[in-house]
Amino acid sequence: MKNLKLLLFAALANLVVLSSVWAQSPERMSYQAVVRDANNLLITNTTIGMKISILQGSTTGLLVYSNTISPITNDNGLVTIEIGAGIGFDTINWANGPHFLKTETDPNGGISYTISGISQLLSVPYALYAKTSGSSATGATGLQGIQGIQGTQGVIGATGAQGIQGIQGTSGVIGSTGAIGSIGATGVQGIQGIQGTSGVMGSTGAIGSVGATGAQGLQGVTGVTGSSGGPQGVTGATGVTGIQGSSGAIGITGVTGATGLQGASGPAGAASTTQLIKTGDGKIVVYNSSYAYGFGLHSYGGSSWVTQSISGVILGSIASDSSVVIYTTTHVYGFGPHNYGGSAWVTQTTSGTFVDAVSSSGRIVVYTSSYAYGFGLHSYGGNTWTQQPISGTPIGHFASGNRIVVYTSSYAYGFGLHSYGGSTWVTVALSATPTGINGSR
Repeated sequence: MKNLKLLLFAALANLVVLSSVWAQSPERMSYQAVVRDANNLLITNTTIGMKISILQGSTTGLLVYSNTISPITNDNGLVTIEIGAGIGFDTINWANGPHFLKTETDPNGGISYTISGISQLLSVPYALYAKTSGSSATGATGLQGIQGIQGTQGVIGATGAQGIQGIQGTSGVIGSTGAIGSIGATGVQGIQGIQGTSGVMGSTGAIGSVGATGAQGLQGVTGVTGSSGGPQGVTGATGVTGIQGSSGAIGITGVTGATGLQGASGPAGAASTTQLIKTGDGKIVVYNSSYAYGFGLHSYGGSSWVTQSISGVILGSIASDSSVVIYTTTHVYGFGPHNYGGSAWVTQTTSGTFVDAVSSSGRIVVYTSSYAYGFGLHSYGGNTWTQQPISGTPIGHFASGNRIVVYTSSYAYGFGLHSYGGSTWVTVALSATPTGINGSR
């Protein structure tokens, strides 16, 4: 059960006042109290249970009066009652004091009293005794007597008990919010970490062997030589030239041999998945299905390779100024300036189904059905990933200068320069599905 507080407001105020000689004295005492719970909150407009007792002689003395009531607190948690109802109040011998007032309270309106308090009745209730003191008629004023000698100073009485706590005052007006303090100075740049060793380059796939040459076809049979002309005549005197004999018939051309069978093709060499992308300011990335190799400025000057392992199925790559991004089904990998100088890879796990990628002036955004991932300059230098949850169905994107906007059926998400430097996402809710987008480039 909660521990509640009962605070006296004006206890025993206006206890009893004697009426005129022909009227009866009101035999009641007024009593007020404020009821609060353990958190110091008022219990308002609630019926509570109370037991009022008057004890004679001491705080544990003789019970001379008792009564139970069920009053209701008001809007301020204040309960007001009159003590004196019931039997026995008019028979109290007030002259036989002291008397003590005991209150018991059940905040739930019953008789399971969890709060009690006791205090001594001082001078006010003794007006009730005045009604039995005899006639109240005023006699004639007598002659003023001679002033007596001043008595010695009496001993200073003990300090009285602390008065009953008054009603809590209203809360003061809340002060205005103080001005925002100035931004602290930027911390000293940390020492650059040692560059990791480059991963081992995968071996090149073997070239497939050349297929064997097919066997040469058989040589055709040589045709039969035609017969010579008639027999040569006896050499005689040179006479008239004889008639030239007719030429012999040309032999028949032999049959062409059949073409030999073509040899089987050798096995194809392993397909290479290595691809290449480069930026306009000297950063180059070579990547395959397992690794990406970035070639760019080293933090100590010169150039160096930085290797990054790849997870998921590669979907594509995109580049802009000093940034290169490779995106897969599970991650995005950004290669760009490091905040300590040089070049570095920055990795971000993705969620949702891939939709598209867009770049502009060194900033790159890859977005899915659930998130947009922005790769751009950090406020401390270098590039970093900043993710933004997406609501609604993705519709498209637009890029202008160094700003990129991705918009859905219910929101538009802008990726651009932060007020403190670096890059940030800024979101706006749309009142209806957008029908277009435009801007200056």
